[in-house]
Amino acid sequence: MSWKPYDNTGLEYQVHRILNQDGTFNIGRYKTYSPLFLSFVPPFQSAPRLSMTPASSTSFAIAYGLSFASITATIVHSILYFWKPIRVHLRRSLREQPDIHAKLMSNYRQVPEWWYAIVFAINFVFACLSVQLWPTHLPIWALVIGLSIGTQYYSPFVSAADGPPSHCIYCAYR
Repeated sequence: MSWKPYDNTGLEYQVHRILNQDGTFNIGRYKTYSPLFLSFVPPFQSAPRLSMTPASSTSFAIAYGLSFASITATIVHSILYFWKPIRVHLRRSLREQPDIHAKLMSNYRQVPEWWYAIVFAINFVFACLSVQLWPTHLPIWALVIGLSIGTQYYSPFVSAADGPPSHCIYCAYR
């Protein structure tokens, strides 16, 4: 059993046969050569060479896909089962729910919102320049989609970290 990908003849897949000179994917070469066949290697084999699952095995692909599925399932579960407390928390301001962290932070001036907008705009410009000036072959729309997906996955964790302790939310609904 090997962790390497195979072509349709059972030999090791030759990736260079499906790429153009600039490293981009060539669909015509792919169709004439072979589809990619991945082997399944259990995550913890006893053989020294296969002690860790390499990035090209099927088990890695399955684990990678399931990790995204589990994050999405966690977010959907949280929204479905805790919608009432989430809605109440989103409607309240920090002044209405003065926990210890909000009391301590009230001693400092609040950072203006436009600072965050400027930092984001500068970083977005640098990301667009990086994508366009280096041969990444990534279009700007794909960068925007990647940022939006990352924001959707990240924002529930930020609001959970900034919100009140969980016992405050649940005490009101028992």
